[in-house]
Amino acid sequence: GMGGYGGGMGGGAREADQKAVHGLMVRSYRVRDLMRIIRESAGGFNATNVGTAFFQLGTLARKSKGKPKDEPVDPQVVALLEQRALAVLPGLDPHGLSSVLGGFANMGI
Repeated sequence: GMGGYGGGMGGGAREADQKAVHGLMVRSYRVRDLMRIIRESAGGFNATNVGTAFFQLGTLARKSKGKPKDEPVDPQVVALLEQRALAVLPGLDPHGLSSVLGGFANMGI
């Protein structure tokens, strides 16, 4: 397993977490796995994480349509991401913004 997302609020730890989470999301092959990461970590997502999560979710949702082993995208997970997107919006640079919007578009929202 990939455990160990502890409580420390130091800037460096936070950044390392965001990078680690990014890697986990990019390597997720199932909607179910990705949604678990989002549920556990969305509260600490930066703009790039939010964009990656949306983008991956959209991609995996399309790939997994009709695959019995996976599960459909949970609207609650999408709502979590939307809330986080709004929270990070004020600090977004153009790259972050395009990442979030691209993710939305890929989700078909």
